Order: sequence, then structure tokens, then C-alpha cells
Amino acid sequence: MPNNNVTEQIAQLLGVEFPPPLDPSEIKSLQKALPGYQAVADDAARFCQNHADALLEQQGC
Repeated sequence: MPNNNVTEQIAQLLGVEFPPPLDPSEIKSLQKALPGYQAVADDAARFCQNHADALLEQQGC
């Protein structure tokens, strides 16, 4: 382990793979919403707004 940087040491200790950083173009593609995702999120937000009282009551708030 002496030649590894701290991040690699932690990844090895936890038994996880530390992939290389993404290219800027790969990051930009992840920022785009998947088709239909925005509509689902909008529907969920609208549902939460319309039923906020019942949802909060269910949570005991």
C-alpha cells in the first residue's frame, strides 16, 4: 500500500473499486434528464403538493 494515494488506500480497505474520473463530456451527458424522467418528477411533486396534509399526518408531523 505505500505507493497508493490515500483514496486508493481507502478504496482497498473498503473493498471497493475506485474508477477513474469521468471526462467533461461524460459528466455533461449525466446532467441531462432521461426521457420521461422530468414528467415523472413533476407528477410526484404535484401529488405531494396536493396531498401534503395527508402525507404529513401519516408521518406524524
